[in-house]
Amino acid sequence: MIKIETVHASNKNCHVYGPAALRRAVAFIKKYRLDPDPEVFWHTLANQMVQAQPTMLTVIGVEDGRVVGHLIAELQNNYGYLIVNIIQWEVDEGIHHMQKGKALREGWEIVNGWAAMNEADKIRCWAMNKEVAQMFQKLGFEDAGFTIMDVPVESKVAEV
Repeated sequence: MIKIETVHASNKNCHVYGPAALRRAVAFIKKYRLDPDPEVFWHTLANQMVQAQPTMLTVIGVEDGRVVGHLIAELQNNYGYLIVNIIQWEVDEGIHHMQKGKALREGWEIVNGWAAMNEADKIRCWAMNKEVAQMFQKLGFEDAGFTIMDVPVESKVAEV
């Protein structure tokens, strides 16, 4: 059974689960090639875990004393709107689909409460695949119509 926890100094989970949460967050960044210097994110997240009023929230799933999932949300001021962005969500392979859903629902309750406490206007997520998108849709998320596309920078500029 997965137990959902926040990782913050106020509940002393930094010492118990902080290192595993940080390793997972950096592995996520490397896996999806989100940042060329994940160490900066590591330091930022570690610092947020001890802030009295963090702008980043770390939620983990624990099974048999082992961290098997994580969710990281970030409070951002986006042109005058306070938005909580769920920037990472991942549960280990081998965790049953029903357990993933339970973990997401419980994590969602924590994120939603944190967003309300911070007077955020909305919550956004990044669904890196269809399975994750479907799980977030069950929580009421709607497609915002964004399409993110990447291309490596080349030395020549292509003619349009």
